[in-house]
Amino acid sequence: MNKWMIAGVALSFLLASCSKDDDNTPQSGNNTNVNGGAVVSFSSNIFASVVVEVTGPGTRAPITAFEPNAQLGVFGIPAIQGNHNSDCDLFNKKNESDFQANLFNACYTYVPGYETLQTEKLATFPNTSNAGLMMYGYYPYTEEAEWREVNRVAQWAIPWKLTPSDMSETKDYMFTGQTPTWYSEVGTNPIMLNFQHAFGRLDFSFYSTSKQVCDAGYRIQSVTVYCNTGESGWMALTDGTLSFSPKDLICLHSTNNAGITYNTPGESVAKFMFPPEQTLIQKITCQVKDGGNNLREYTIYDYKYYGYDISIKKGKTTLMRINFLPKDATLSGPANVDSWTGGNTVDENVKLQ
Repeated sequence: MNKWMIAGVALSFLLASCSKDDDNTPQSGNNTNVNGGAVVSFSSNIFASVVVEVTGPGTRAPITAFEPNAQLGVFGIPAIQGNHNSDCDLFNKKNESDFQANLFNACYTYVPGYETLQTEKLATFPNTSNAGLMMYGYYPYTEEAEWREVNRVAQWAIPWKLTPSDMSETKDYMFTGQTPTWYSEVGTNPIMLNFQHAFGRLDFSFYSTSKQVCDAGYRIQSVTVYCNTGESGWMALTDGTLSFSPKDLICLHSTNNAGITYNTPGESVAKFMFPPEQTLIQKITCQVKDGGNNLREYTIYDYKYYGYDISIKKGKTTLMRINFLPKDATLSGPANVDSWTGGNTVDENVKLQ
């Protein structure tokens, strides 16, 4: 399982009483349900907007917050301590009475102003000796979770998809993997689930070391990535493995008339997400308007001629820094491609026509 974890930020799962002001809602101040078993609630100690750091070339920065009304999925699978779930059959639901009907692909919603994530149904630990739950969290929530084969292993998975016509609309699919949680050990202490990114990212920033270019008023309109990868498939909840059938795609990301910074690469203006390891980047182009509002297309990369591959790594960002130069400029040498162990930055010079 990939070990690139979201650093510093995680959802906190608090085993505590679940009470509301609604008179029709059962109170649980003693932290037990009428059927036994401790009540499970989820802390909403998260912020109200998504913030992603995109200027650095290292590990993909964490989502440090969720948008209002963001929906997260949680599986709480009963576990028997020491028996490795052998007493519970996930697919056939053997010992079905021990399964959590209200924590089996449960949907939790972040609502600003509430101390806990909101859900319509109460969830509890199983009422058994040494009761435990294997927690699996994922984002975004879907009702279409299925027990199916992913990477030749039968397991729970959710569907995923890219949005080639507007890659800014592609969801940031995340998973937590398996987190064993025993009530006898945890009690009412918070349960931490660390989310990881299933995709790898490819970012673009544009600049020029030429004052002449910066003064000419060039504006970036869009970036297009031609690649062979999956457009849709399934993500395993255990480790974020993505299954798909590869195909040739043309993926577009608008850049909202972005400018070109002088001398130093600016903030990334196009941010693509792709399945890691199995995505072949074939060609990259960008649309640029000059000061006269004339639209031109420039090739940033072509794997047939450029002599290096652009890798997509799980949970990491490859940052391409594009330096626009006057058409009569002399290029100093080939693009600099840092090793994956030392960094994930690709520098490329492009001559303007």
